[in-house]
Amino acid sequence: MSSRPLPSMRGDSVSAHARKSLEDQILVHEKSILELKTRINRLALTTRLPPRSFATEHYESRRWAVYGIRHPYGWIALTHVCRAWREIALNTPRLWSRIVLKRPEMATEALARSKKAPLSFLVQLTNPPESQVDVLEKVIQESERLVQLQISSQSRLVYWLSSKWELAAPFLEDITITTDLTQLGNDSDIPSLPLSPKFFSGKTPSLRRLKLCMVPFDWTHPFFCSTLRTLDIQAPYDLRSNPAEFSQLLLAFERMPLLESVNLHEGIPHLPEGLAQLPAEAARSVVLPNLRSLEVVSNTQDAANFLRHLAFPSSAQFFVCGLTPVGAESLIQVFSDRLSGGPPRRTMRIEQPYPSQIEVDVWNGCVELGALDQADRPRPDAQLAMEVSLSGPQSHTLQTLAVNTAFLPELHRLDMDLITSGWDYKTLFRRLPALQVLSLSGPIESNFFDAFATLASSEDTDADANAPLLPSLHTIELHGARVGGLQARDGLLDLLIQRCHLGVPIQRLVLRACFIRAAEFVSHVAWDESEQSQREDYFDPSIIGAHRFPLEQFMALEDDGLLNMLFNDGEPILAF
Repeated sequence: MSSRPLPSMRGDSVSAHARKSLEDQILVHEKSILELKTRINRLALTTRLPPRSFATEHYESRRWAVYGIRHPYGWIALTHVCRAWREIALNTPRLWSRIVLKRPEMATEALARSKKAPLSFLVQLTNPPESQVDVLEKVIQESERLVQLQISSQSRLVYWLSSKWELAAPFLEDITITTDLTQLGNDSDIPSLPLSPKFFSGKTPSLRRLKLCMVPFDWTHPFFCSTLRTLDIQAPYDLRSNPAEFSQLLLAFERMPLLESVNLHEGIPHLPEGLAQLPAEAARSVVLPNLRSLEVVSNTQDAANFLRHLAFPSSAQFFVCGLTPVGAESLIQVFSDRLSGGPPRRTMRIEQPYPSQIEVDVWNGCVELGALDQADRPRPDAQLAMEVSLSGPQSHTLQTLAVNTAFLPELHRLDMDLITSGWDYKTLFRRLPALQVLSLSGPIESNFFDAFATLASSEDTDADANAPLLPSLHTIELHGARVGGLQARDGLLDLLIQRCHLGVPIQRLVLRACFIRAAEFVSHVAWDESEQSQREDYFDPSIIGAHRFPLEQFMALEDDGLLNMLFNDGEPILAF
């Protein structure tokens, strides 16, 4: 008996064929719909941007500002918006030219897509770096395309990489190297291996900017070359040196005559104990004719030694900070010498951020600092910050500043905010014949009034012996100034009256957060209607006893005329 296929089986085969045919037609229609959607998308404004304009204005301006270093390749998500954007990205090598060695697989793909575009390479080496070695090898082979390099790692790994990377980088313009600060907790952790001189075989003919942060280095390194424009050094350790090594510092700067900006923190070699400056045969002057900005933070004597051998335009802005009290006089003298012979210095501010430090800011023009916060003030043309000894008299520092600062007679405005006492105002005021505006903040002590009331002595041949110091002064500004008690306030009023009698009256008095009734002696009084500081001084605990009485109750007593009943010849008769 012959066998026949079951009808149901033949029916299934026909059904499957028909289903396959329908599915194929669906795919055709889906492809057609996709093509139509693509054509619709191409009508959108974003897809009509020229590829060059899109890559330049959109990707390059936003990818790092938006995603930053924590998500360096997050900008790739933008390529998923549409096919046009993806095609532009894949066909624009420079969009992939910033290689961040955070995820090795992503860095490898970006390096391949960058093709022959100039490279910017940012590497954060871990311990150990085995997973990153392959990518490093590929990037090292592309050294001829490198224009920017940023390295962040532990010191020993930085040394390992600097000794391994020997291929020249003819187009490299920017180098930033930072070591892990957690590795520098104490002297035993400080690495002794500096950057290897084999780094790029010393061949970086296009280098413009160099930044070394907590990186051991030697001033003989080839990175300190003639093409540098910007130098930023933050040394991690104490450079215990000798005159020969200080000479190496000067030689290094002689090799960098095109420098425009220098930031040097703790990178100055120390001279031997007892040697204040280089011997005459080893001394030299380094000329930096293009320098526009200089910042030096170091041991006070070391900073003075370095600046003494440096010559730069008088128009350059510079900041110098001495970290030790020893050598303050030398640093003040050098600071004054650098400001001599240039444009007139018209404005100066002397401030104590805290008791053991004094800061001096100098501006070339007349700057109305007024009540401006530090963030709102214009950048000074010159700044000096020094540590001062708390054991000696504070007047010595101000006296040294007054005696050794040659530009003081040029000043038209002086702002002072001193928080400690004992300053020699008299010596300072004798050097300010052209001063027109005096601004005071903080406590005002009695020796200030004594200096303010001093008449010019017969030794001052250019001054009238009957004229007061500060003969050109016409404006006094008090910004939250604490005039200690009623007696001091009366003393200030006496000074205003005295100047009226001598024919040199104060014409304008500006009061902020303090109050003095002086309208009878000053032609113009500007008051911000705030008496906070005045009230705090008036009801000082030292006047009424050991404990401060509630301010609101004292105000009520004063208004009722009862406050005088609490005192008998200035002594409190009630205990609070």
